[in-house]
Amino acid sequence: MKTRKSSWVATAVVGLLALGIGSGAALATILAGFKVTGQITAISGVSGVTIDGHLYIVRAGSPAAAQLPKFSTGQTVDVYLDGPPTTSASEVIGISVHTSTTGQ
Repeated sequence: MKTRKSSWVATAVVGLLALGIGSGAALATILAGFKVTGQITAISGVSGVTIDGHLYIVRAGSPAAAQLPKFSTGQTVDVYLDGPPTTSASEVIGISVHTSTTGQ
């Protein structure tokens, strides 16, 4: 009887871990959906960045606000938003140098 209870608990723990890992993967997919890639055409201090002529507001206190001073106009970057790029309320929460995945 003790062995059955132990195996049930182990199964439950494995199941809960799988759910936790699955939800993390789902969250990563959602965040990846709010990415804009383009060339920096202007930087407004740490409050805004213009990518291919479109101004995006940088969320105050975000990692993007800390990273932005390291970038300059002309660089191609990936900008991560907290919402869809089609919504003016979306803010930049992350920025990184774009790396090509095509090997070019």
